[in-house]
Amino acid sequence: MLGTLTIAMLYPHISLPIAGIDKLAHWSAFFLLGLALLGPLAFPKTEIILVLLVLSFGLEGAQTFIAERQAGIADLVANLLGVCCAFSLVQLATLMQRVKPSK
Repeated sequence: MLGTLTIAMLYPHISLPIAGIDKLAHWSAFFLLGLALLGPLAFPKTEIILVLLVLSFGLEGAQTFIAERQAGIADLVANLLGVCCAFSLVQLATLMQRVKPSK
């Protein structure tokens, strides 16, 4: 999954039919990656989030060296929001498992 994300973000620009859909793609990619890493792994959540943030900054920065790609603040924000939403959902699921209604 990580390799697919890296290739997709560094592949030469592809024109998308709907304006702004690339932001949804950025959000979705980091949301799904966040869920995959934050949910089942026993590593501290802060370390995983830090790795995802560094990955996001790194991929956006690497795009400045690819002729047909460009780094963007909006892409970075979409990535970070995806990570934050994944973390929030994992935290909520964990809390719901701990607090079970008594019958």
